[in-house]
Amino acid sequence: MRGKSKFHIALILVCFAMLFSGCGKQGEKQSKAQEKKVVIGNLAAGNVMVGDSLAIAKYQKYLEEELNTIGYAVEYVGLANGPAVNEALAANEIDFASYGDLPALVLKSNDIDAKVIATSANISNMGIVVQPDSDIKTVKDLEGKKVICTKGTVLQKYLYQIAADNDLDLDKVEIINAGADGNALFTCKEADAFVTTDFEIQLLKENKVAEILVDSRDDASYATQLLFVGRTKYMDENPEVPVAILKALTRAYEFAKSNPSEVYPALKCSAASDEVIKAIYDFDDEKFEYLNPEITAESLSKLEDLNVFLKNNGFIANDVDLEQYVDSSYYEKAK
Repeated sequence: MRGKSKFHIALILVCFAMLFSGCGKQGEKQSKAQEKKVVIGNLAAGNVMVGDSLAIAKYQKYLEEELNTIGYAVEYVGLANGPAVNEALAANEIDFASYGDLPALVLKSNDIDAKVIATSANISNMGIVVQPDSDIKTVKDLEGKKVICTKGTVLQKYLYQIAADNDLDLDKVEIINAGADGNALFTCKEADAFVTTDFEIQLLKENKVAEILVDSRDDASYATQLLFVGRTKYMDENPEVPVAILKALTRAYEFAKSNPSEVYPALKCSAASDEVIKAIYDFDDEKFEYLNPEITAESLSKLEDLNVFLKNNGFIANDVDLEQYVDSSYYEKAK
């Protein structure tokens, strides 16, 4: 009888173990089923995110930590350019995006219900390069020359601004409108100068196929910026998500400020050497101050200038009401 009693006790213990094990698995399944998802779009070179505070927050897993705390999983979607980001936001394929200020204004001008809630880099540099053996020494010398510049972009705005400030008559410049093939045209010497991003400039310089004529490093007022934009409906329905994201972006900024030498792996693009990456992002005397996600008066002023440029040149039909479009409340809550 004692043997049978021991057997029955053992059997009961096994049943309990199986029961609790089943409950654990069921609870795990329920937990995963209840976990919500937030989709963040970003500009990417290949599979590597373009450098900004979002890239650092992803690399350091700050986004996962902050979002997991409130029951959300994060998914990243790499997109080729600003128009592709706009299409994804308009189609509700992504919930947030980090990208350029010009396409972000175009998005709102087309009545897509979204809001700017932060800057992911309040300085993104541009410039003009010339051929290594060029006789072009000043901006004024571009008259009578062939200059590659992609129309309808911040590069065009930069060229117009540089021209106005240096008495350059653009009617005397042959502007070649080129997109992705601009780099190839320039390196094949199909043009005398190339208006492009700092990323391209540093690559061309490293390969000794270009020299810098002028760039926005010398005057940040010429630089563009990267904005963090969210769909209004999604944020209204999930108000804790943008706050969590801004906490992550702020942590990324603070990490960069405190650990400048450790930031470059997070900003590295597959197409660039370590030297190029450092040259691109190590331009700020205060070391990564430009990654502060706070929307400053200077950022708003740049957006207003860009708004006027887009309207005056027929790139948007409607002015963007920045007071309605820019929302700093989530940043304030994330402090």
